[in-house]
Amino acid sequence: MKGVNKPLQPDGIDIARSIACFLVVVIHVSGFRFAQFGAGWWASNTYDSMARSSVTVFFMITGALLFGRNENIGVFYKKRVIRIVPPIFFWSLVYTLLFWVSGQSILDSVLSIFKGPITTHLWYLYAILGLTIFIPFLSKIYTNSTENERRVFIAIWFLSTSIIPVAIDLLGMTWSPVRAYGFEPFTGFMGLCFLGAYLYDKRKERGVVWAACNLSGFVGAGILIALSTFWLSVHRGAPAELFYGYTTFLVVISATCLFNFAICLPKIHGFPARVVRVISDCSLGIYCIHPLVIYMATKWWGDALIIGWIPVALMATSVFIVSTFVIMLARLVPTIRKVA
Repeated sequence: MKGVNKPLQPDGIDIARSIACFLVVVIHVSGFRFAQFGAGWWASNTYDSMARSSVTVFFMITGALLFGRNENIGVFYKKRVIRIVPPIFFWSLVYTLLFWVSGQSILDSVLSIFKGPITTHLWYLYAILGLTIFIPFLSKIYTNSTENERRVFIAIWFLSTSIIPVAIDLLGMTWSPVRAYGFEPFTGFMGLCFLGAYLYDKRKERGVVWAACNLSGFVGAGILIALSTFWLSVHRGAPAELFYGYTTFLVVISATCLFNFAICLPKIHGFPARVVRVISDCSLGIYCIHPLVIYMATKWWGDALIIGWIPVALMATSVFIVSTFVIMLARLVPTIRKVA
């Protein structure tokens, strides 16, 4: 949901948002075969693992853009919080009509929107609404913190949110140090916003070595997520998603490397710049509509389209391209532009 009048040249945030947007599509295409071992499982696990940083990067972008704004809280809410509500209602109504529950009244359908996401992927809109309400307060902490205090905050959050919960699950612990010692204020997605703001403030254009190191870190973390998921799934006798969590330590490392890679890239120009700008502008709509495109494709041609390495890659790319073009056309209508 970005302004209409802006320069053609995209920045690192646009690049990060565009990559993350594509990776979300990869997650939802590859996830079809994860729930059961067999044909296509390794392709599903690998693609999903490599793409897990997507939503994490979105939260980091939110912090990078919204922290440090010296605005009256009423103005902040009016400009940003209120803009999140229309997309929630619009896309909830779209999916309510698509997956109408027989016997459910119109009133019950509308009221169900207030109870939570109508479809799984819309959870992000609800989460970002709550985070945006909290950001003016969290931003004050960030703005008034020293460099060392920011690092300590991130370290405590990372331990409380990304490491300890994974250890509790793996070790079968019956108690939580986070709960026992009152570390809940350091948990949740808000730490990703804090981390994103910190990384963005430290950014500067880097060379090829820096880009290669971060890209290698992104790929390496993705491979570790895939291998860890395979190990845990075999150990438990069924596919396990523990290492897929958007705040788990390997995913946060993967997202940090991807975000660093994007925001420190040299400026791009010409056709690639225009493509990035379009995808970035359409990212909200792409995120919201792509499950519908996947649904229609599998309904017409079956889910055999998404079994195996090449089919998943082709399907994800096709869905992403179709979703982008649909949203591009939809955004020509001023009213639709506000929700896509």
